[in-house]
Amino acid sequence: MKKLLAILLSSLFFAPVCLSADWAGGLYSSPEGFGVSTSWRGSGGDMFYSLESYVDCYDVMYSDAGGRCGVALRFSDNISLKKFSCSSSEAELYAGPGIYAGYVRDRGESLPGPTLAVTGSLGVRFTFRRGVVIDAGLGCALGGHIDRSGSGAVLQFYTRGLSHALLPRLKIEFPLR
Repeated sequence: MKKLLAILLSSLFFAPVCLSADWAGGLYSSPEGFGVSTSWRGSGGDMFYSLESYVDCYDVMYSDAGGRCGVALRFSDNISLKKFSCSSSEAELYAGPGIYAGYVRDRGESLPGPTLAVTGSLGVRFTFRRGVVIDAGLGCALGGHIDRSGSGAVLQFYTRGLSHALLPRLKIEFPLR
């Protein structure tokens, strides 16, 4: 458990470029798991990057997984599609590609295994006057997963990555600089 906590906390400092940009960090929550998140804007105002590191416990909460959680890391390069402003906040609709890596379970497996996938995200991001960010979105992951529950290791399609599209994500972040 200490190793999981160390991985989650260290992911906040995973991208050193964040120190020179608008940087926010906070909590990540979804039916698939919970953890920490960080986001930052580059020099252009129409793009932002996000990184989530979380304990993947979907199967533990909703089925008999024998208490085996996984760990996942997701990076997204998001493009602002439309911005709306009012006196106290700003909202933006965004979409973007990314990458997903983890040591998680797929459907029907008893043991977690390595997973690597490309992702797509769609969401809305609210930034309030004091810098607090509330981000709600959806996304899917298309990739491969190594199944170790049989007599050997078999590379398979990561089927649970498609169901990620049905699981909403919520992040609450605060300014970190």
